[in-house]
Amino acid sequence: MALTRKPSLKQLFESRTPDSILVIRTDRVGDLILSTPFLRSLREQFPSAHITAWVAPYCEQVLIATGLVDSIVTSLPSGHFDLAVSLAPRSESLKNTFASAATLRVGYIYTDRPMVRLLARRCLTHCELIKVSVPDHLEHEVEHLDRLARFMGLPPSTQRPLELGLRFKTKDWSVLHLGDRWFTNGWSVDDVIRLCYGMEAFGRLVVTAGPREAELVARGGFAEFDLRTGLRFAEWCQLIGESKLLVSPDTGAVHVAAALETPVVVAYEAESYQHCSVQWRPWKVPHRALVKGAPDSTVTEILSAAREILDAKKRSREAPRQG
Repeated sequence: MALTRKPSLKQLFESRTPDSILVIRTDRVGDLILSTPFLRSLREQFPSAHITAWVAPYCEQVLIATGLVDSIVTSLPSGHFDLAVSLAPRSESLKNTFASAATLRVGYIYTDRPMVRLLARRCLTHCELIKVSVPDHLEHEVEHLDRLARFMGLPPSTQRPLELGLRFKTKDWSVLHLGDRWFTNGWSVDDVIRLCYGMEAFGRLVVTAGPREAELVARGGFAEFDLRTGLRFAEWCQLIGESKLLVSPDTGAVHVAAALETPVVVAYEAESYQHCSVQWRPWKVPHRALVKGAPDSTVTEILSAAREILDAKKRSREAPRQG
């Protein structure tokens, strides 16, 4: 007796186009921004479908201006879905996809996570397996999501930029984001302040800080700078989008900047540099990726990288006039 081959997702979509789609990305701001090229491909493939995004509560504002989805929720929505897509290879995302009770439940997982693979067998109807091996076999997360897009028969997404649906005119300031990862491996508040002093050589400096950095800011030392805390997401985007350069550790600010076409200098932890500087590097924007080592040498390296980026940007602006 011949075995019946399971229809591909493309074949299933050709026989019945999904009218209601749920996409699930309940992790961090940067991860959701990295999903926007995939969401653009999904929207192009199914322009008439109602697409709902299930995101973390602090990510509600990320997709509002993009036009990529029709509704945004922060908990399991009611109603029937023809298709649910897990955009993260995580147990929580797989469980949420299963909880949606969608007719088709699709996602991707990594081959080196056996327990997650077992869970995917229960939670998903269709799954793409992706191999990740540090440092020999690494791709960007946008490329992983492109693998999922192609698995689903969607248009390719790797040539697409990140999207926030916002555009700003560049002003004459730089931004340093006070992510909590500055203050690891022997780095002190004084070391970051010294970096701020160095960045003032490039013009006006704006320092931003999220809720997790409130305690550090309260210790003092940053009051002499243009310090911005308690920002709404749109306000934070405007500061970064209008800046000529962002300097940050490995945080969501890096991906906000990339989506707004702002160049980036990003300092990664030494133990995660090989992995993070590839899989989560700034996407399609001029950038320099550095190891955050000893403060004295790293501050010098960051300032040198910032100068290189700003000089290159200046040369590119002047080139048409010289021609």
